[in-house]
Amino acid sequence: MLADMPTSPRPARAGATGTTPSGGRGDACPGSLRLHRADDGALARIRIPGGVLRPAQAEALLTAARRLGDGELHLTSRGNVQLRGLDEQCGGELAQLLGNAGLLPSATHERVRNIVASPLAGLDGLDGLGGHGSGHGSGHGVRGWLRTLDELLCASDRAAALSGRFLFALDDGRGDVDALRADVTLLAAGTSGRTAADHDGGAGMTATGHDGGAGLRIGDSDDVLLLSRSDDGPRAALLCAETFLDAADLTPEAKVWRVRDLPDTGARLREGTLARLAKAGIPLAGIRQHPRRETATPPPYGIVTPPDPRQTPDPSDPSDPPTPPFPSPSSFPSLLCIPRGPSGPSEAIRPSAPAATSPAALSIGAPLGRLTGPQWERLTSAARKTPDGELRLTPWRGVIVTGVPGDQAGSTLDELAATGLITTADSPWTGVGACIGTPGCAKSAADVRAMAEAVVSWELPSAVGRFTQLPVYWSGCERRCGRPLGDRVDALATPDGSFRVTRVCGDPPPVALGTTVPTDTSAAALAHTVAHARRPR
Repeated sequence: MLADMPTSPRPARAGATGTTPSGGRGDACPGSLRLHRADDGALARIRIPGGVLRPAQAEALLTAARRLGDGELHLTSRGNVQLRGLDEQCGGELAQLLGNAGLLPSATHERVRNIVASPLAGLDGLDGLGGHGSGHGSGHGVRGWLRTLDELLCASDRAAALSGRFLFALDDGRGDVDALRADVTLLAAGTSGRTAADHDGGAGMTATGHDGGAGLRIGDSDDVLLLSRSDDGPRAALLCAETFLDAADLTPEAKVWRVRDLPDTGARLREGTLARLAKAGIPLAGIRQHPRRETATPPPYGIVTPPDPRQTPDPSDPSDPPTPPFPSPSSFPSLLCIPRGPSGPSEAIRPSAPAATSPAALSIGAPLGRLTGPQWERLTSAARKTPDGELRLTPWRGVIVTGVPGDQAGSTLDELAATGLITTADSPWTGVGACIGTPGCAKSAADVRAMAEAVVSWELPSAVGRFTQLPVYWSGCERRCGRPLGDRVDALATPDGSFRVTRVCGDPPPVALGTTVPTDTSAAALAHTVAHARRPR
């Protein structure tokens, strides 16, 4: 499970202290060494596999942001960190800072370490691999997969040719990162004698290995290859990625960066992967259809607590079924979302704090994915409260802070809220995202972040119950960089100075699906239009 990353830096492979860009398939994705020139200075994108940061690593990133950039840390939709406002000549110093912190284990692979993982794995009792803790040294669950896959990637010369857009996902069984439609996805299978199909009407995944096995999904396919042994998951994922490179080489003239870019969208990739798995001696239990969820659901904001041992199901009792490895939408994490009044949390409705002896975690959101230096310091300080504390950056531009003493969880949440971070579902910032806009991007038609802030500041009756609303994403141009998947409201700046607001999906939408609503650029007009489009139907 997601519990521990090495605190001492691994030796960097050749070239880690230089500024030579890593390899790739011709895409322009920035990295730690390949800086991107933007209107507000150079940009570095630092890959954080699984989004996991030890406090010392988080401090190193803040040092880099303050010494070399604009002093802020920008979260991406893959749980990575971007530094902006950099001098174009700072590559060597940045590489040294990252290397010393263990954030640059391989210069040749720094752009291909794109791995997202279920951020609540091991924290709320829904880890499909059976991991129920977050102690150091754990080799099981998603954390074991994460550590092993990252090491295998960095050790594979062939993998260095992957595009900076190629994505791996490690899903602990709840379906959250599986819904992100990665190129290669590992899914946890159940460890009990009963299978997911016993609980979800046949749509679950069955494995027959001694440890429950694992599932391997390739691209957008509904088919899942059932690995008999969960420990084979990372090696199988790497073999699949290397097989993808062979398939991509057959069309060198095309921009084949991801599985969906293959001429057959990956249909033949499965056969090649099966052959490689057989050659590598990785046994399969079969192939099963398991459609992924249509929408990726981020962790709710609030306090995350471990499951109560007194309520843990008894696997030997047929009347007490365990949580299925692919839970239904009614299976939710144990989150205490504390409603807030004008002056802070309401003591009358605050849930009981976790036991002092039980570590808790906090689920926090970053408005527009941007964290100031003081906010980042406060998050890092919260993670330092116990030796096992860490930060987990989520693909939804949020942060999970682990290892917080149970009796300090409520007060720590209050401290983080005081810095302007999102700590409750009824925050006006819940579900609001935006690209960088002007002045950072020359392609943008407007300062979309300033407009989003202006709209958020308007208090509208229709904004009540924001946790039930569609998310809204503000984009400065037709590329819509960083936009989320799934149902949303699209607010697009146009060259003529106005915004077009579209309900991308929904039944029934306020306007015909696929049409746009032209609006004035005033915050009041936009606030009403966006609020109307976000309302559930």
